[in-house]
Amino acid sequence: MTMTTHPFLFLAATCAALLAALRPVHAEAPLRVAISPDIAPYVTDSATGGFEVALMHALLPGRTLTFVQHPYAALQTAVPRGEADIAVGVQPGDDGAWYSGPVIAFVNYAISRKSDTLPVATVSDLAPYPLLTWQNAYRELGPAFEQAYAPGTGLHARLVEIADQSEQVRRFWAVPKQIVVIDGSIFEHLSHQQGQDPGEAEFHALFPPTTDFRVAFRDPVQRDEFDRNLIELCQRGAYQALRDRYGIPVGGICPR
Repeated sequence: MTMTTHPFLFLAATCAALLAALRPVHAEAPLRVAISPDIAPYVTDSATGGFEVALMHALLPGRTLTFVQHPYAALQTAVPRGEADIAVGVQPGDDGAWYSGPVIAFVNYAISRKSDTLPVATVSDLAPYPLLTWQNAYRELGPAFEQAYAPGTGLHARLVEIADQSEQVRRFWAVPKQIVVIDGSIFEHLSHQQGQDPGEAEFHALFPPTTDFRVAFRDPVQRDEFDRNLIELCQRGAYQALRDRYGIPVGGICPR
């Protein structure tokens, strides 16, 4: 006896097989992640290591992440311009991207050489000196600094904006009577890497206690998953454990 298959059942089975074949491809499609240049201990070894890389893997488990390093000025626009699916270390904007809650908190200082004995106690005391900063730092260091150093102000020309924070630190140690504006942990790690003693530097706390950065997403579903995972990571102490692993003592974002 010959068995026949109803056309509708055959079509349904074929569609189910196609969907089953497509789902793993969609789920495992690599996500392009825009991230900063190397800034130990946050990003290291061409974005194959560091706190930010480990944190992204922890918050997006099971997903394949392809990290692409961008200059600081390009990180903010990487997702809105379609250059990445995710961008790490950005500020929220009205640009079509979906932004997470605070993820990374830097503790920024104005740092001078102790041997220079520069009289720095307020933002206004920085005016006589060249300031080595990252790109667009004037937006991220509090209202007093932005008011003094935004484009169009008299002091904006005193900013030396450098895409590579390793180069920031190198220039600081190379020439006296300059001030570098940078996260304290990054400064210490990079100084040690360059054979310099961070104990010879004076840390001036002039800015808000922390500068918080977020993660931008092209897909709001991924953003929501990320935020839920971040809450869970904080609740079980894994976020702070990761900071401890990379030697970042202060500046966390988890509620206390």
